Amino acid sequence: MIIDQKEISCLKNKGFFEAELESANHTVFFDKRAWESDKDLRTNISSEAGELYFYEYGQIMTGMFAAPGSASVSGAEDFYRKTREHSVAMLKLNHVRLCL
Repeated sequence: MIIDQKEISCLKNKGFFEAELESANHTVFFDKRAWESDKDLRTNISSEAGELYFYEYGQIMTGMFAAPGSASVSGAEDFYRKTREHSVAMLKLNHVRLCL
């Protein structure tokens, strides 16, 4: 994960990280590895000092085609801003899954 051209963290599956940012507009870049899809993920976020923001990387299905003998699915991926309540619930759920 790169924010404003500075490597901040390695974001793993079901992972999270904390970053303190100044009040400003920031460019967030998810540097994908060679085996991942070819589209690098980049977004802009605006932050205020002392505020807490939660973002989740996700993929959504945008289309599906099926015919006898074949099928294809198309999708989009992005960073989605989430509420604190949603994010805390997901962290607790993921912790429970990892402990089982």
